[in-house]
Amino acid sequence: MAETRACILSGASGGLGREIATQILEDAVFDAYVFLFRAIEKSSFLEEYRGEKYCIPFSLEEGKPDLTEVRLERFQEIILVLTAFSIEPIQSLKLISKEVVENYFKTNVLGQIDLVQEVLHLVSSDCKIRIVSLDSGAVNQVFEGWGLYSCGKSFFNRYLEQLSIEENIPTVLYSPGVMDTGMQTCIREKTDKNSSVAAFFTEKYKKGDLRNPKYVAKDIVERYLKEWTAKELREKVSSTEMRDIYLSQIQYKA
Repeated sequence: MAETRACILSGASGGLGREIATQILEDAVFDAYVFLFRAIEKSSFLEEYRGEKYCIPFSLEEGKPDLTEVRLERFQEIILVLTAFSIEPIQSLKLISKEVVENYFKTNVLGQIDLVQEVLHLVSSDCKIRIVSLDSGAVNQVFEGWGLYSCGKSFFNRYLEQLSIEENIPTVLYSPGVMDTGMQTCIREKTDKNSSVAAFFTEKYKKGDLRNPKYVAKDIVERYLKEWTAKELREKVSSTEMRDIYLSQIQYKA
């Protein structure tokens, strides 16, 4: 008899991904857990938690992960939670080489697609697949230095939307807002210090206005992992913060 529910989580080593991993294990939300790590040594924090866990090395640039030991065909429901996506390099597109562009897309976009495609081919024909993927305001607005990130996110979002329609897979694109994570540190350190984007993020950091990833993770867990509450086949959960940053950038340049 097929077991009930499993979760596959990318980007589990830190930030929001780590918070989600911790919470679903603490609350025993699933029957089995598959956590994907670029650096498998970063999975040690999971050792204290009970449950059927698989910590699988997954370097996005090296293609699909090996999920055979998990035996995905046994599950009636699988939720894919996709949190891994790099904002670097933060640089003007004019200065980025073709090789850097190719490597970025191979690592962040094609690697994630490889993961999703592998899951689709390993599950049973009657398995219910659902997807939660992190969205970003950078998909809809232009931010200085974020060209590759914006293009990559846009491409991957459209892939998920197309897949959702073709395969009838409920999909949520969740924009978490501006969180206090390593990505934020990178933005503050590597964005042009004279830009309005850097000024906006630095001010939010100094004021303590960055969102705690623990509470963002709780929202995702409660709304989509414990019980799927999305009403539409394709649902977008937006944050107004990125729109505010975009407007400040336009005003700064006026």
